[in-house]
Amino acid sequence: MCRDALAEVHKEKDLRKEKDHRSEAMIAATNALMGERKEALQLLNDLLERSKHVHVSPYDIAYIYVALGENDLCFEYLEKAYEEYENELRFLKVEPLFDNIRSDPRFKALLKKIGVEE
Repeated sequence: MCRDALAEVHKEKDLRKEKDHRSEAMIAATNALMGERKEALQLLNDLLERSKHVHVSPYDIAYIYVALGENDLCFEYLEKAYEEYENELRFLKVEPLFDNIRSDPRFKALLKKIGVEE
């Protein structure tokens, strides 16, 4: 179903007139999950380069890194998202893509910091 999801995100992205970082992050993460690491890394690098000039949500970058299995970098960007009061962190506890890092003590500590865990 990844291919179907990818097609839908591409449609959404094409409907927008401006650059949509969230859609691009979703495309990169989906590519990573499909084993298309080269494509995912290219999109990630594009977003990282763009983030030098415009705001790109650190949560979106973390989303890609977790899909790539780069957990340390994922946590680095989740911390940046916390520091920037990123609204998307409200989904952290339930976002399935983060399932493979839920047992990491850093994940539990972050949930406590953002106030969704005791």
